[in-house]
Amino acid sequence: MYDKLNRDKIMKILVIGHSLVVDSNRKFWSVMANTQHADVTLVVPEKWKSNLVNEIAYSFNQEIDHNINNIPLPVHFKGNGSFYFFHILKLYKILCSQKFDAIIVTQETWSLSAFQLGLLKYFSKNRTTLAYLSLCQNLKKKKLSFAHPFERIVTSFYHKLFYCDSSIRDVLAWKKIKNPTAYWPFSYDGDLYEKKITSKPPLLRLGYLGRLSQEKGIQTLLDAFEQIKKEIPSELVIAGNGPLKDKMNTPGIRFLGTIPHNKAHLFYHEIDLFILPSMTMPFWKEQFGRVIIEAVASGKPVIGSNSGAIPEVLSHIGLDTIFQEGNTQSLIEQIKTVWQRMNGSNWEHEFEKFYEKNQRFSHVSVAQKLLEDIKERC
Repeated sequence: MYDKLNRDKIMKILVIGHSLVVDSNRKFWSVMANTQHADVTLVVPEKWKSNLVNEIAYSFNQEIDHNINNIPLPVHFKGNGSFYFFHILKLYKILCSQKFDAIIVTQETWSLSAFQLGLLKYFSKNRTTLAYLSLCQNLKKKKLSFAHPFERIVTSFYHKLFYCDSSIRDVLAWKKIKNPTAYWPFSYDGDLYEKKITSKPPLLRLGYLGRLSQEKGIQTLLDAFEQIKKEIPSELVIAGNGPLKDKMNTPGIRFLGTIPHNKAHLFYHEIDLFILPSMTMPFWKEQFGRVIIEAVASGKPVIGSNSGAIPEVLSHIGLDTIFQEGNTQSLIEQIKTVWQRMNGSNWEHEFEKFYEKNQRFSHVSVAQKLLEDIKERC
């Protein structure tokens, strides 16, 4: 815990990111402020656009925001993750108003907001404050190689780069970015997710929650379900939105529509086995798969494809339930295997081991580890 690290110093941390406009994304920082006794200030967009909602406006949430300081600022080019940036003078005023112990920006190496923060910080009283950049991009995009010099300039403002997928380090090396790195995974809210282990279910309820698109492997899941329901009494429960939404009107599928993230914990009570069938595309591959750790926190096993970081996250939990992406038969075999294990007499004891390992991804555990990484140099 924080007291073991330093009993006298309370860390003052500034966090900047467009995703913080959603209150559930601020819960992690509220947990850090509460459990690690940190003084946390968040710079959030006043408004933001997403691919699911036309416009999201920042709103104070007493339950989440009571122990953190949120500063909503106007954003230019809102909705564009690469090219947006905050109101320059207002952000600079924040950097000049007080000295922070650490500054964290959740953005990519080519983003204007990451460059903006680094540049403004240099001319403020936080010039010597250590800054950290949290990354998710895990693909080598050769068509964007021309941006590598700019990315090296951006990262020169940051002491350490945080990654949620080990392949991100390979991408950084390919770009000749040599900053120190540290693992900062996604995390789940331990206050929301309630463990309810399913064993020997008479009806196997398969589940998927997320975007309904080609890269998410939806067609593979649908094809596998069409075959598996002939051998195992089963139902497919799906929640989300996207271009493949119309395919959900199929017998045996219970479609729940879009579920906001702060209600996602209720979805896992509707299923017995979660499937993440993502497929690697030239423009995208799975960067972490937060639904994996949320499902396990809810007492549900997970089957995932070998796309991106999925095998890495499953291995951290101790699950070997991986299938070849895009391979319907491979997914069917995994479903049958897990179904047999769930009907075994030892399933609840077996799952407890996965659940215990999964707790490394709770907000509390990740917040403690993150603060330890920050305090190494403060």
